[in-house]
Amino acid sequence: MFIKNFLGESANAKACRIINTDLLEFSIRQTFLEAITSDFLIIENKSLGYNIRYLLRNFRFNSGTGITSYDGESLFENMDGTPKQQEQWKLNRRKAYDGSFMHYLRSLYTNTTRQEGFLTYNIMNRTAPLQLDPKLVDMEQFLFTVDSNFVELKFKRRFYIYHDMKKASVEDKVTNDNEITQAMYKEGSIMTLFLENAILDKKGSYIDYKSFYIQGYWGKKRLGDQLPFEYQPGD
Repeated sequence: MFIKNFLGESANAKACRIINTDLLEFSIRQTFLEAITSDFLIIENKSLGYNIRYLLRNFRFNSGTGITSYDGESLFENMDGTPKQQEQWKLNRRKAYDGSFMHYLRSLYTNTTRQEGFLTYNIMNRTAPLQLDPKLVDMEQFLFTVDSNFVELKFKRRFYIYHDMKKASVEDKVTNDNEITQAMYKEGSIMTLFLENAILDKKGSYIDYKSFYIQGYWGKKRLGDQLPFEYQPGD
């Protein structure tokens, strides 16, 4: 249960292995599974070509709601590999990055979400199927400069977001519809602020790990698909 909700269930996650699981300290309380470590977990990600050291400060999985949260300190090291392996890792990393939550947050910081292929819509209801406002959201209105390194993201809405470079490059369609019904795309995500705001930097990092409540595609991506904050497309 821990591995599934910490590493994830993607192809990248299934290529991961925790070397020293004996460091994990578990506790169970009602529907909550919690875990911590006193030292770094050693994780091999053979799909993305990283050796990861992860100090798990807290992990919580609620089996009643299916909600997972975790926080810790991570250190990424590149694996040694043949030129062929290096090229495959480069391709896998770019695939993991494109359309990821990190990618979206970086594009928010630079106010280039549309140029980066992201489409953001207001969700008008609370239940499935989603009812969306057909007008694309300009996220600039929810961003505020903190200083030269950070921006603040602040809103009280639920946004539906998906990544499609082709659709994002087309001009907005004129429609008289008041709303559109949308089933959750395979790669669609719902983003809500869990806290009052989120403070972001240009790397796609945010100060408090509890800032967001994420569902859908991004919500299923865990440590097995994580890239170091130093990652740049092409690395």
